[in-house]
Amino acid sequence: MRANRQAALWILVLVGLFAAIPRAAGALDERSPLTVGPPRPVIRPRISYPPLDPRAESFGFESLYIKGAEVENVPDLKRDWNVRTLSMKVYTVQDDGGHPISMIGLVDITRDDVETPSMPHLFSPINPGYEDFTLIKRGEKFKLVVQRDGGLVLERPADKKDPRLMYTAIGQLYLDRNEQIVNSSTVTIAGRPYYVLVQGGATTSLLFFAKDQAPRTSGDMSNTHPLLMGDVAVRAADGSMAPITGRPDLGRLPDGSAWHLEFDMASNSWSVFPGAGDPKVCVPRPR
Repeated sequence: MRANRQAALWILVLVGLFAAIPRAAGALDERSPLTVGPPRPVIRPRISYPPLDPRAESFGFESLYIKGAEVENVPDLKRDWNVRTLSMKVYTVQDDGGHPISMIGLVDITRDDVETPSMPHLFSPINPGYEDFTLIKRGEKFKLVVQRDGGLVLERPADKKDPRLMYTAIGQLYLDRNEQIVNSSTVTIAGRPYYVLVQGGATTSLLFFAKDQAPRTSGDMSNTHPLLMGDVAVRAADGSMAPITGRPDLGRLPDGSAWHLEFDMASNSWSVFPGAGDPKVCVPRPR
């Protein structure tokens, strides 16, 4: 009899312990011993990086080659891929005096190709004419025609039946660029807000556009130039991007003040400081 009372007591203790254990997500639903409740969703906070952090969205593939660009999938006659993806957009380069110049750049951004994204092939939007070129090794030869009315025609001479691959206009590319500018993040320099864009190519560059001088709307087709520009990475021989050390120079504002960049290890981002920076890294202009 005593043993039976002890057994009953242990059963009550065990029932109490199981009742005290909270139900985990996906445990049996109380309404039916055969019904499994839905698992609780795992909510992960979305990480938002400042615009000058190399981990920010603005440093990503979409911002470099899709946003602000005209993108076209074209048949691959060499049969390595079914199609190749080409990106055409406005790039800013500097002349020997440090003045910004707008160029049109064409990049092969075909996915899963070790040679892509290719170096931008740059050409002037203001000089009518044509040019033959390739974008990757063993790649197809393209022909770019700059028309007098501002039209841009990309052709493949090897395709005798239908050589035209892509058609757009200089004004459209300016519009695409301005749309990206007015939808980008801002930073403050000397109390003045600036839009900041990241540009790819032979170097990864930060471009700063004064907000009060930038396009008022995304429908503006004007040719917008940055007031400050500096390189933060350079393309190595294997195609990877190597960070630039030191204090990259940004140039001077119209008031004559000089500015440069410094990398903050604590925040893992670039910051803008007054004063001249290090001389610009000499990189051959891509062709």
